[in-house]
Order: sequence, then C-alpha cells, then structure tokens
Amino acid sequence: VVGGAGGLGSLEGCIEAAECFDPERCIWEALPSMSQARRGMALLAVDHLLFAFGGSDGEQTLGTVEVFDSGLSTWELLPSMPTRRGYCGAALTHTLEVLGLSVGP
Repeated sequence: VVGGAGGLGSLEGCIEAAECFDPERCIWEALPSMSQARRGMALLAVDHLLFAFGGSDGEQTLGTVEVFDSGLSTWELLPSMPTRRGYCGAALTHTLEVLGLSVGP
C-alpha cells in the first residue's frame, strides 16, 4: 500500500506512507515514506522496483515520479514526466508507459 488519502479536497488528506504485507508472517510492515504525499497515482512493479507516477497532492496534479527499491529499502526521486497525470494507469511494454485521466492542475 502506497500513499492515499484520509479525506478529500485537502493536502492534509494525502499521505506519503508506504506499507508492505508479508503473507508468510501474515503481518503488515511500515516501509520508508515517499518523498511526496500523493493519492491517485499509478503504481508499477518491475522486479524489485516499485514506481509511483504522478497522482495528486490534494491541490494539484503531479508529474513527479519516484521508485522504491525493495533491496535497498529506499525511495529515489526520478525525473518528472513531461505531462502531469493523476488517477492514471501504468504499463510496461518496451518502455514504461503512463496513461492518464487528469492532466494539469
């Protein structure tokens, strides 16, 4: 579970938290937080990496991208997308593709 909202329409409603479920031990574990609180982002898992694309901070649509490396247990901010997108989807073909609904503020 990454990011999300505790309520709609405000920055306070967005969170930067991340958690992981361990099915062998049947417990949730806290992971390091993302660098930016967001909701409505696209997530894409590739091997041991989890990418978070865009979303919303409750005030504006985001173009930021970050990646979680499960081997290092760290988030890294990547270059932003050329177009801000929220409530979008992501797919891996030969490249990472982000297809989105919201564009702009």
